[in-house]
Amino acid sequence: MSTMTSFRNYFVWIIAFFVVSVILENALINDMYKTISGSENGNITFTGSVNNDLEIIVEESKATSVNGYLVIKIKNTTGHYINKCCAKIELFTERDVLASTKYVDISNFDVNQTKKFKINFKGENIAHYAVSLQEDSPDKTYILDLFGFEIDIRDVFGMDLSSIIDPNSVKDTGLNIWNLTLGFLKTIPAWGYLIAGGIVIWYMPKGFLFGIFPF
Repeated sequence: MSTMTSFRNYFVWIIAFFVVSVILENALINDMYKTISGSENGNITFTGSVNNDLEIIVEESKATSVNGYLVIKIKNTTGHYINKCCAKIELFTERDVLASTKYVDISNFDVNQTKKFKINFKGENIAHYAVSLQEDSPDKTYILDLFGFEIDIRDVFGMDLSSIIDPNSVKDTGLNIWNLTLGFLKTIPAWGYLIAGGIVIWYMPKGFLFGIFPF
């Protein structure tokens, strides 16, 4: 009985420690965020039409020295349905250097509809932002979003990985890597496998795998 009581107490203490750690961590992270300033331009010219103005409101704009986020709300105040539209978010450093550009598709926009979204970004010393609108979004077929970093898979340290990595399908990427691995293994001659197997057996600890390796 005492063992069960001790175990229960340890379990409660672990849960309590975890909860307190999460609360303190979130409080510390929130304290590191500082509000950044910026500009919003809701003017956009669609193909075959006159200029239109949409309402853009940045509800939150926070950043630390390494990352941050924006909470943006856009309302269709043009009086007509918008088939294609894209929000462009530019992030600048304290020296007014463009550090990153994000795009958010807001197509199929009904009259008086409001779209709200959150943009997370990574970048050092982001000081201000600029939100604007354009009709077409850039082609991002070969852009891989990895933990907030946008990587062009056609140029990864000078290598073109577009034939291996599919940004839209983890399954296809896995199959491509598997096929590439199989293709590489087929190029290794039989004597290479014999040497590798001999090295593995030589360094196996005595009695490993139910005594199969007795050396």
